[in-house]
Amino acid sequence: MRVVALLLAFCLFIPTAWAAESKVDPSSGVLPEVVVTATAVPTSSKEVPVHVQVITSEEIQNSNAKDVSDVLQKYVPGHFHKFANDFSGVGIRGFRSNMWSGTDLKSKTLILIDGMRAGTGRVSSLPVDNVDRIEVVRGPGSVIYGASAMGGVINIITRRGSGELSGNIGGEVGSDSQYRVKGGVEGGLNEDALGYSLAGHYERIGSYTTGSGESVQNSQVADRGISGSMTYRPEDGKSLDVVGIYNYSHKGAPNQRTFASLTDNSRSTYERMSADWTSERKDDALGWYARGYATQVLYNWNNQATHINTFTGGLRTGADIKTGGFGNLLVGIEYDRITEDQRKSVWGPNTDYNNYAVLAEQKIIAGDFTFYAGGRFDDYNMTMKDTPSLSVTEESKKFANLSWRGGAVWDVAEWVGLRAAVGTGFVTPTAEQLAGSYTSMGTTYTGNPDLKAETATTYEIGSDFYFDVVNAGLTVFHTYNKDAITTKDTGPGNKTYTNIKGIRLTGLEGHLRSMHELTYKETRIVFSSYLNGIYYLNRKNEDDAQNAKAGSDVPLYISDMTVTAGLRTDIGKRFTHDINMVYVGEQRSEVFRTWPSTFTTMDPHVVFGTRFTFRPEEKASLYLDVQNLFDTAYDCVDDYPMPGRNLKLGVNYEF
Repeated sequence: MRVVALLLAFCLFIPTAWAAESKVDPSSGVLPEVVVTATAVPTSSKEVPVHVQVITSEEIQNSNAKDVSDVLQKYVPGHFHKFANDFSGVGIRGFRSNMWSGTDLKSKTLILIDGMRAGTGRVSSLPVDNVDRIEVVRGPGSVIYGASAMGGVINIITRRGSGELSGNIGGEVGSDSQYRVKGGVEGGLNEDALGYSLAGHYERIGSYTTGSGESVQNSQVADRGISGSMTYRPEDGKSLDVVGIYNYSHKGAPNQRTFASLTDNSRSTYERMSADWTSERKDDALGWYARGYATQVLYNWNNQATHINTFTGGLRTGADIKTGGFGNLLVGIEYDRITEDQRKSVWGPNTDYNNYAVLAEQKIIAGDFTFYAGGRFDDYNMTMKDTPSLSVTEESKKFANLSWRGGAVWDVAEWVGLRAAVGTGFVTPTAEQLAGSYTSMGTTYTGNPDLKAETATTYEIGSDFYFDVVNAGLTVFHTYNKDAITTKDTGPGNKTYTNIKGIRLTGLEGHLRSMHELTYKETRIVFSSYLNGIYYLNRKNEDDAQNAKAGSDVPLYISDMTVTAGLRTDIGKRFTHDINMVYVGEQRSEVFRTWPSTFTTMDPHVVFGTRFTFRPEEKASLYLDVQNLFDTAYDCVDDYPMPGRNLKLGVNYEF
């Protein structure tokens, strides 16, 4: 805790010493931004009833991340369920994405790409190539996005090309025999009527060493990917965007420290195509959109010993309708199809999902007040199918769910706003949990047709402050999660699925961005800092049976406090220094070093990183990047040690 306090003082108070002389650049990102994820249409962040965290293109580039997981871990306060360099899920407000292979319907935090389902919750499989920004919305988002948007929504927004031809090419080498080459181009033709953007990378990393000096054998990574977009703009406010993403990785799987493996490995391929026609409403009475996407995630374990192919695709169309002189109405119709196809040594049954949904949300502007009220109806038809090497009783079931939310924003003054919101999010039961039965490793699992959706209802109030050089805010929230889905013994070798009591969470969130400038001997020095944090006032599991087993009513993998913070210093045009930190407080964890498993409380840890950049000329830069600066020994999950100090030396050229 002392380290956190010292760092925050360093990030926030030192730049403030020059605030009297400061000037803000309107493009710095300190001023209110236009965001799309909270309401599905471009809206000023001052007009939405929840806080939207925006990770900019520049921040993504400076994070030196190899995938989306690395970016989120640096900037987003929450839990990261990370196993070496392979699996990684992200948790927001106590609910995390599904890091395993298979459908993202099992996620409790939803990952999107350009406003449509990413098809996976395993954020370590998503590349940062061609990413323009990432928007993070905390709290339920099921009214706009459907199932899995219970803890929050993370929207990865790809780049759209325009202007003169430009690009970059770079490379780096580092610790653990790491090397990476990357590059990209973008631009526009015919006065930007046609835009293009393309980026890619190739990287190899050897096995890493932990902060305690332990060599983690079989933790090597080979990764390559390419991502691109084409944009057609027939006129202002109308665009057709076509986006393609391909990423392939081959990773060692060292397993946990107690049961280390020198041979386990995985091969993962992520393929995606999407198209989006948007006609913005602007000053017209009607705006509308039509979108479609198709994603295929191929996962192979131990050289084809297990093969899992997950397809996620869908269509959606909607309209943004002006409702008189007081607001607008968003209406939409959606269809999604998800299939899981497992072969050889499988981990679960094959499944099929068809989902139809309708949604509507009214926005009302009344003077200094803005109100929102919306609802969504989802109808699922799901099937558990015949699966190789499993004994499966095929069956189909239907399932429906209604989500709702409301919110209000009061623009108190130019520099301050108040907001409040309440809403629901849900996770639908999966096909195997509802229908039929299957036998795996001597245990028969029978579906329960009476299962309810797992839901979370969140109430929150917050305030935001907008000054010349500071953008800050505070949020208090309470979440009640109920009807959590788990397995239940029904006899020797037999299990079924049942709803149990969930968890209650009360927390305090804060965010701050600042930018201060001074001139010293004709040299311009700019300080840019950020701070994001969450502190839980209450964490409680309501289920007595689970609490008795775990020896505590504190839910697993929810830290009492998480903070991300950083300070960037630009000295003239040639030198830049970044320093950042991530603090993760104590958390309860399940321990699989023995069977049956036990439970423990993991100690807090803090990890620092730094980056020095030198520009010998305007378009060329050299950088030294150091992650885990003080060689901290830590685990995100018990018995899975994370990498120690890591150095990278790189060069980048822009044209």
